[in-house]
Amino acid sequence: MPTPYLLLLFSMICTAPVAAAIYRCERDGEPVLYSQFICPPQNEQQHYQPQPHNLVSIPPLSSAEIAALASLEKSLQRTRLTASKAKARARSQQAQRASRAEQLCTQAKNQLTALRDRKRQGYSAADARKFDAEIERLQIQKKANC
Repeated sequence: MPTPYLLLLFSMICTAPVAAAIYRCERDGEPVLYSQFICPPQNEQQHYQPQPHNLVSIPPLSSAEIAALASLEKSLQRTRLTASKAKARARSQQAQRASRAEQLCTQAKNQLTALRDRKRQGYSAADARKFDAEIERLQIQKKANC
């Protein structure tokens, strides 16, 4: 059981705040160097204190601006809703087209099989042209949908 307590103690020690210092080192003829380490002895050393940043205060919004933002947000929500409905409608139409193409493909395959069976059973010369034209039409339909 002492393990969780040791882990807690170790994490508290490791995350303790550490004081950071920045040193400004100068040497004649060389650029100024800022470092977290103390400068070498031949350099002039200064403890550098960065200036605090100025905070920008933003004035509160007026009620007219708040109303304008609320109306803009509602408009954006309507636009997003309309866009999502349009995407859903497009996906539905695409699925319907795919389903219809699959049905046409199956239908063309079945009709081709039936026509080939009928040709094997025998046919007249006048029917030969009709069968060939129908087979060609069904093969085109099959290529387009399968």
